[in-house]
Amino acid sequence: MTKASDPRYRAATRRKLLCRSILVIAILFSPIHPALADRLHGQVVRVSDGDTVVVEEASGTRHKIRLLGIDAPESAQAYGPAASEFLRRRALGALATVHWQGRDRYQRLLGQVFVHSEDLGLAQIRAGLAWHYRAYAQDQAADDRLAYAAAELSARSEGQGLWADSKLTAPWDWRREFRSQQRPRPHRQNHSAATPQTPLPPPHWPD
Repeated sequence: MTKASDPRYRAATRRKLLCRSILVIAILFSPIHPALADRLHGQVVRVSDGDTVVVEEASGTRHKIRLLGIDAPESAQAYGPAASEFLRRRALGALATVHWQGRDRYQRLLGQVFVHSEDLGLAQIRAGLAWHYRAYAQDQAADDRLAYAAAELSARSEGQGLWADSKLTAPWDWRREFRSQQRPRPHRQNHSAATPQTPLPPPHWPD
């Protein structure tokens, strides 16, 4: 029996070809690497919350940047102020390089922000002060997706930051619940005395 006619050899060859095909498809359809994205340089002049900063270029033009790939707790949530303060200490007043890939529906730039070569989004995850935002992970380069996912897994296992809390609410779930409470309900005729309700504060976040 020749090598080419050996069923085990043919099966192994088919597996190799399949693996190569999957790899080629993954490369072709992977998101654009940040090195190919647009860049801007400027000073971080404001930290809005744990995943949003404002960068001012030398020309005076300001850009609001939503850190790509993460979702930090909202300011009204537990760990929200801590996430904002952590980002503020690392970024406010520093020179930053932003690799941005587009805008969200609120016209914020979506991108990675680097200060002293440190990826601020990745730093937030490592500190246990943000989630890897898997709902939009397809917008990240493949190596960034892996790095962010691994950082969250490590922070979880070590109980870093918010992962020390056993009763966590992801920010996207918190926002959904908040919005559901803000929806107007159908008016009902009721002759009994109405129970006064304390209005909830307006949302400070747009997403």
